[in-house]
Amino acid sequence: MGRGKYSEVFLGYCKTNNVKAVIKVLKPVKSEKIYREIKILQILYGGPNIVALTDLLKEKVSRIPCFVYEYMEC
Repeated sequence: MGRGKYSEVFLGYCKTNNVKAVIKVLKPVKSEKIYREIKILQILYGGPNIVALTDLLKEKVSRIPCFVYEYMEC
């Protein structure tokens, strides 16, 4: 779906309920950047045009952090 300085973004889906999701795979960054993004999303949650963060995970082998967001049609 896209790429930026700190991440790549992919379209995915949940196998159990077949719901689309957006997966943001972070490039190697300091932990502070990850915590800052989470904190900003918590503060803005429920506001207009704010996408919900639904899950946080780490890839099993490389341990790269990933954010999972709800998918919204444009």
